[in-house]
Amino acid sequence: MERKELAELINKIASHPRLSGSKNEQNAFKLIKNYIKNHIGGKTFLQKYQILTWRQKQDPCLEIDGKQIACKAVYYSPSVKLKGKLQYFQEDNIEVDNPLDIYCLKKGKYPTAFISLAKNFENPFVYNKGIMQYVIPDIIVGAKDKEFLTNSIGKAVSLNMKTKFVLKKTFNLVHKLSDRKGKFKLVIGAHMDTIPDFKGFIDNASGVAVALAISEKLKKEKLPFDVWIIYFGAEENSMFGSKYFVDMLSDKEREKVKFMISLDGVGLEEKTDIFVEEDYYSQIQKSFQKIEEKIYINSIKEAAELSDHHYFKIMGIDSCFIAGKIGKFYPHEKEFDSLENINLPVCADVAEAVSDFVKNIQFKSPDVEFDSNKRKNLLNFIRKYWMNF
Repeated sequence: MERKELAELINKIASHPRLSGSKNEQNAFKLIKNYIKNHIGGKTFLQKYQILTWRQKQDPCLEIDGKQIACKAVYYSPSVKLKGKLQYFQEDNIEVDNPLDIYCLKKGKYPTAFISLAKNFENPFVYNKGIMQYVIPDIIVGAKDKEFLTNSIGKAVSLNMKTKFVLKKTFNLVHKLSDRKGKFKLVIGAHMDTIPDFKGFIDNASGVAVALAISEKLKKEKLPFDVWIIYFGAEENSMFGSKYFVDMLSDKEREKVKFMISLDGVGLEEKTDIFVEEDYYSQIQKSFQKIEEKIYINSIKEAAELSDHHYFKIMGIDSCFIAGKIGKFYPHEKEFDSLENINLPVCADVAEAVSDFVKNIQFKSPDVEFDSNKRKNLLNFIRKYWMNF
């Protein structure tokens, strides 16, 4: 896939926001399905499921010293009225016992305020690692309030947010380049959905386009294992789409999945972060040798809960997470959310390197033991609470 075609594809995918369960997300799935049919081939099917998502009843509002600051929720949250303290985002100053911590990122024109809600609710919401808990949502405040926020560090702040929970149907689009009985499987994933009101050029139209480019490079390869490319829904809803896919695998099917690669935010600036199992470092280094000065290789342990590899990893499947490295820009800045800010040469290089990695991969033994009873408990939870169509 040429860079021009890559750009055109990203532009089409990101023509509208793709909130999980929305009509725009469905249209994006149709676009990708038709592209696969016309340009790549292989079998595709839509895996349908329900998600519990939300809509804002009114824009949330921060209040500091009597001044109200309009903001917008990025991820979903219950209605809340909370009080806490404003402080800059740094790893070494998180007050875990404060019921409301707000951190403002210094980078970019739109500071982002992260809000910890986990300690404020008795009834849990997200099922994660066998424990029910709330997600940690965040909000974005406008650039016009940046100076005021900077001067308000350490002051008391309150948050008022009103939301409505709704059930929505969404999909995973599963594309099987091949599907041979008894063969191992390698999964490549990229999520289709976006956060509210964002077209998601970086997060994650670029990842979807790179996954399609990899598919084109691998479609004629005769590999000793099958390659499945999955375009997930509901990644922004605590990665529920990938969780659903993993939970629907039988024990026998899961044992055949030997590796998973998640593409999320590829082409953000000049550098690329690669989080991978440590015993795959040498294979990654070899495949990415041509662009070795543009990549950072990290342990997959540093990227828990960041993308769709998460639930594969929990289930004992070796995983890799590839994303652009956040530097000057933050991917959820609205004015940065455009095709012009995607590094297309990086996208093309990543597609080439990942294709080489897949063609030459030597599977290792996973370093996470699989608990079949735990998987059955997760599966029972899914069926009971989410699958009542």
